[in-house]
Amino acid sequence: MANTKTWCGACDEECQDHPTMCTVCGETLTSPPASSQTTNSNSNSNSTDHAEPNDDIRMQQHLLSTVIMNSLQQRSNEGGTGTGTRNTDAAAMMMNANSLAGDVWEVPTEEALDPTAGGGGTKGRPTSKDCIARIPRTVLDENSAILHQVSIECVPPPSSSSSSSGMRREPLSADAIIGEFGTFPPYDITGKLVRADVDPGRMKGAVVYFDRGGSTFATKARLAHSNGAVAMIVGNNVPIWPYVMKDSKREASSVTIPVVMIKRSDGTKVKQLLSSKENENATVRCRLLAKRRGEDEGGCVVCRDRFAVGDTVMRLPFCSHCFHENCALYWLKSHNTCPFCRRELPTDDEEYERERRGANRTHATGSSESYGDGVRNNNDWETLLFG
Repeated sequence: MANTKTWCGACDEECQDHPTMCTVCGETLTSPPASSQTTNSNSNSNSTDHAEPNDDIRMQQHLLSTVIMNSLQQRSNEGGTGTGTRNTDAAAMMMNANSLAGDVWEVPTEEALDPTAGGGGTKGRPTSKDCIARIPRTVLDENSAILHQVSIECVPPPSSSSSSSGMRREPLSADAIIGEFGTFPPYDITGKLVRADVDPGRMKGAVVYFDRGGSTFATKARLAHSNGAVAMIVGNNVPIWPYVMKDSKREASSVTIPVVMIKRSDGTKVKQLLSSKENENATVRCRLLAKRRGEDEGGCVVCRDRFAVGDTVMRLPFCSHCFHENCALYWLKSHNTCPFCRRELPTDDEEYERERRGANRTHATGSSESYGDGVRNNNDWETLLFG
């Protein structure tokens, strides 16, 4: 009997790789919706905005990757686990940095600075062999999102208030992730910014903003493209980040405009900008600038090498952090955590698994996570995978 539950509500697309769960995000599959909606869902309009990350994210990522490699080298040289005492200064620097909040990948834990430390009792405990075998591998090509960087800038009109008439207002800037369909970088596009729930006639020549949800990414892209939009921005509605939009059914092959996603907190700001009474009868301009990542931008935090065309990468469940396959395997064969954020993965130790699941623990720090629509953590997909 054919499987009828192939729809992932979180990804807004069908998944044929597993009978009960989405292998991209871990969501439980349901029956496909009766019909695709072409208008945008405003389901996340009440979502809480999050604090913005420290501006020096790249410095912190470089620091983190350096500490990881030092720890791995120390472990290899000493033939043991070590205590990571060389990381004390690095940890102090991170503790003194401005607090980061919002999307998952932007919040490296203190323990992540010393991944050989035993936080949560995971020291030296390998990830389940079955889990490792099921983690998706991807071979990067020229259009892979991980090889590109995109930024958007939304420029509001000058202030029209009596006290500050004609005064220039600060633009809203945000990083984005390209979808793996539509026009690929490099590009530099500017247009007026409109929401998807406007009269379709207003989409012509515009950058159209959609909330995630309500219809597939491909449906949204076709709607924007068919009405003459020059680009499409999708605001994420869950804190997991980064997320790469795909067109697994090849429904958007005719779309020739850029398609990008921004994180949830940035999507909230875009909507606030567009809904401001001061902008009701004015034009907000939006620029999308996309280019190939440079030699020192992005890459695997384990080996510190950049990703390149032809590399095989592994994207870990839920946290979505990517690593070279060999780097990930090297780590996961002796740890059951993500090398970056310390999210826990299942082990083959039955006693430990009972304790961890009973405590509903998702990270080596002992924390669990809720996503607003009920608790949805790695225990869910582990139950589906391992029974």
